[in-house]
Amino acid sequence: MSWSERIRGLSALSPWTALLMAAIGCGGGDKSPTGPGGGGGGGDVAELELVRLGLAGLPADAEIEDCTLTRFYGLHISILPLAAFGVLFVHLLLIQRMGMSVPRSVEGQQMKTVKFVPNFALRDLMGWLVILALLATLATLFPWELGEKADPFASAPAGIKPEWFFIFMFQTLKYLPAKIGPVDGEVLGVVAFGVAALFWLLVPFLDRKSARGEKSPVFTLIGVIALLYITVMTVIGYLT
Repeated sequence: MSWSERIRGLSALSPWTALLMAAIGCGGGDKSPTGPGGGGGGGDVAELELVRLGLAGLPADAEIEDCTLTRFYGLHISILPLAAFGVLFVHLLLIQRMGMSVPRSVEGQQMKTVKFVPNFALRDLMGWLVILALLATLATLFPWELGEKADPFASAPAGIKPEWFFIFMFQTLKYLPAKIGPVDGEVLGVVAFGVAALFWLLVPFLDRKSARGEKSPVFTLIGVIALLYITVMTVIGYLT
């Protein structure tokens, strides 16, 4: 693989990195959840587990003080979103420098192109304006009530669930035993998901057949199995 292809591969990794940072940093909801039951939303529960397992390294029954929540609030509201914007900037820069990746079957052929500024930028901006207008319309017609302010340190209500994109992980962790050998089942599950995510990011570099324009049935099968697993576990998580 040439250096230009390696650098182009980075442009494929950058949007997924930004998506992961946005999911962790922006998808967890407010740290001052509402509702008489207290305990916060499902995203807060997932983020507190990240604090215990990833940041603080504390056991599941350890208490998290207000200062820790304040620091983590600043991390996921300010630092991670700004870092995600930086990754997106690098992604756009790599596309401008290296170009878009195209299938080997059409590489070298004359293809229709448009200027990024102003053609592509204006078209993309128009799409964002339409989506924001739709979102503003829905927020006006169907406003969401904030409700009563809850106690973030109270016990979580029964049956609480995380955000939809964490449902399959949440459901998987429920099936794991408390102990798998000397390791906690939840810790092993979180590590397994991290390894799977790393493998997903490295697929453009590991799949050599696809880089040569050939079919890659092994990686295709792995992708289909992963998608089916995520879909099934998400549906089970919603229904149970």
